[in-house]
Amino acid sequence: MKYLIPIFILCLSTLGFSDEYSDFAKLCTDADMSFSIPDGFKPVKVKTNPDVIYQYAVRHATKKVEIRYSIFSLKEDVRVYEEYQKNKEKKSDTKIVLTDPNEGYILFAVAVVMNISQSEQTKGITEFKPADVKHDFNADWGASYFIENNSDYGHGYKYSLVVAIHKKNIANAFIVYLFDDGREIKNEMLTSFYNLKFK
Repeated sequence: MKYLIPIFILCLSTLGFSDEYSDFAKLCTDADMSFSIPDGFKPVKVKTNPDVIYQYAVRHATKKVEIRYSIFSLKEDVRVYEEYQKNKEKKSDTKIVLTDPNEGYILFAVAVVMNISQSEQTKGITEFKPADVKHDFNADWGASYFIENNSDYGHGYKYSLVVAIHKKNIANAFIVYLFDDGREIKNEMLTSFYNLKFK
């Protein structure tokens, strides 16, 4: 029996990862995104934290590098906004004010970055050229933020590189690389940078 217990625990852990992957795969489908697990990485359990929601994570087998993925669909918000616009034309006295869900993606990205860093300071920001982000991610906007981790989300890692992408009417998505040593992240970014993108 003592030999069966570790096997049983391992099976439960594997089942948990499988459920997380299934849920994340469905989220990708709903957001018109494609995803593949980067070479050399294995799934790890998603940790609940008060800073930033993420739905899937992988960790490198030999290096201290973790990648976390967050997808925030805009489809329902867009549907509600379009319905609001139609009703607004019919009822000019409406007191409800809604903003276009596609207008706040930069502020949303900044909020995510600040929640991870717990600071308004970043070590570097790069906004991708429209043609490049369209070609590489099939997105309408994208940027990367290099920050120090000072939150529960980033606990255990010194730095994060946050890649934010937005596609109109579809979703905002984040790919977050957590690491201590910049030398370890370079090769892993080259092989995993486009593992999550819009179709």
